[in-house]
Order: sequence, then C-alpha cells, then structure tokens
Amino acid sequence: MIFDVLPRHQIVPAAAARLPSGTTIQRAFYLLALQQLILSGGITTVRAFSSSSNNINNMPPVQPIQPVEDQESVWDYPRPPRVEAVPENLRIVFNGVEIANTNQAYRVLETSHPPTYYIPKQDVQMQFLQPVPGRSTYCEFKGQASYYSVRVGDKVADSCAWCYPSATSRFAPIQDYLSFYASKMDACYVGDEKVQAQAGDFYGGWITSKIVGPFKGGAGTWGW
Repeated sequence: MIFDVLPRHQIVPAAAARLPSGTTIQRAFYLLALQQLILSGGITTVRAFSSSSNNINNMPPVQPIQPVEDQESVWDYPRPPRVEAVPENLRIVFNGVEIANTNQAYRVLETSHPPTYYIPKQDVQMQFLQPVPGRSTYCEFKGQASYYSVRVGDKVADSCAWCYPSATSRFAPIQDYLSFYASKMDACYVGDEKVQAQAGDFYGGWITSKIVGPFKGGAGTWGW
C-alpha cells in the first residue's frame, strides 16, 4: 500500500515512525540519505511506503562475500566515502580511440559500492567531450556534478561522464576530475584488467577482480 504524497515537514517523522526498532544499519542509511536531501531542500515531496513487500524494512539482510588475499570487500568501505590515490594506470577506449590514459587518478570508496575512478582533465582527450547543458545532480558528500557526452566519429555516448567543478573540501582532490560510466564506454581498464560496470544507470562504479560485493545498483538494492 502507498500512502498519500506528504509535504516536506511531515516526511521525516512519518518515515521514521515506520522503521521498526530492529532496523539494520544498511537500511538506516536509506532514511538518513533521504532525510538529508529533504532538509537541504533537494526533495520537497515523496511517497511514503507502508510495511509491504516494497518497503525497505522487508528487505533480507545483506550477506557480504568474504574477500580472499589481495581482495577488498565493498562492505568494508566507509560512509561518508573516502577518496584515495590510485597506483594503477587507467585507460578508457571509445570507438577505437583511447580517450583517457592516466597514472594520476583517484578513486572514491563508499559502503556497498564498487569504486568510482576520477581522472584529471589533462589526461583526457577533451576534444572528444561536450558539456551537457542543464544536466546536473547533487551528491550530499561531493557537491554539484556537471555532465559530459563523448563523441568520436559518428558514435556518441550521452551523459557518460561527470565531474564536480566545486567539490566539497573533503573531496577537493577530485575537483574538476572526470569520472566515466564504464557501461557507456567500449572498454575501461585498471592496470591491465578490463572492468565490469556497476549495475543500474545511476551509479558509475568500476568492478575488478580485486573487489567483492554484493554491489549496490541493481534491482532490489536501493535500500542498502
């Protein structure tokens, strides 16, 4: 059952009232993120769900995969996220052209997500990138993001990269760096390994053999 749309000042208490005392940390993250968006004015109304099969409180507990030697579990990543330098070389190929190659990248690590990689613009073939007018999103941790499309020859990938022109102080190292959706590129590499794209069309994590999940992004994982 879906309740009526609620005004902003009623959303947080109404949602909190529907969380049972046994709510897990992962499920509480959803409410916290929602609350921060609401209080910042990012959301003015939202549909509140009852305790039905669609409610986050009925989701089964997440069972993290145990990492082996030289692997990381995304469930050991922090929240708020952490930014750190990347020792490996990164490469991105689109329509037969290497559009990025860097040894100066950073990655952002956040609970349940495969890392997102950020590349300095001087290591990107910017002649192939075009800003997307009017497209932006807001991250509670990093700030406002702007987007780029890539055109190489007659092939175009719309809104396939993003950056934070005025990143928050915690994420100053990645200010104006570019991150790419691996799903929209022909190939993205960390070292010599071709990455897999994080599921879904919102997050842009890169999956390698050095990390284990399960990973947020696919159907049924939004409450993680």
